[in-house]
Amino acid sequence: MLVSDIVDDDIERAGDDAERNQRIEIFRKILPKSGCIFATSPGMHERYGQYANCKIDFLPNAVDMDAFSLLPVEPASDKRRKVVGYVGAINKSMDTDLLEHIVSHFSTIDFILIGFCRQEQQAHITRLIKKYDNFHFLGERNYLDVPGYLSKFDVLINFKKNDYRTSGITL
Repeated sequence: MLVSDIVDDDIERAGDDAERNQRIEIFRKILPKSGCIFATSPGMHERYGQYANCKIDFLPNAVDMDAFSLLPVEPASDKRRKVVGYVGAINKSMDTDLLEHIVSHFSTIDFILIGFCRQEQQAHITRLIKKYDNFHFLGERNYLDVPGYLSKFDVLINFKKNDYRTSGITL
């Protein structure tokens, strides 16, 4: 049985029409042959369901809780700054206007972003690094180190645009 996943919106992320059409053709070939398809966003069903011959199941992103439960718990110090963190891809689905607005209005809070940065976002991230002392981009990190970074964050935030790729999940 062929199992397919739709984790990212590859069609939306195409650089030009030729690449977009090529990606659509790939989905048209693969998804009808798939006996099981899952997506990390409920909205992906609407976008990709037309290519599938079976139901697209929603399977949200998750973490290995055992990896986090082994971390030492350190008491928060009144002297350290609060830290807002993000771990994930930095691409055109990130709302960089919102990111800059928040970073600029909360100068006493450190903002740390970890993850792969796509070329189209690199200039904006570099500009934020130069413009704001409280903005830090650490780039890609080994996934085994991520729990350690997350344990130091006071707040986790997602700067993704609220659209069909990210909507449908409420916590």
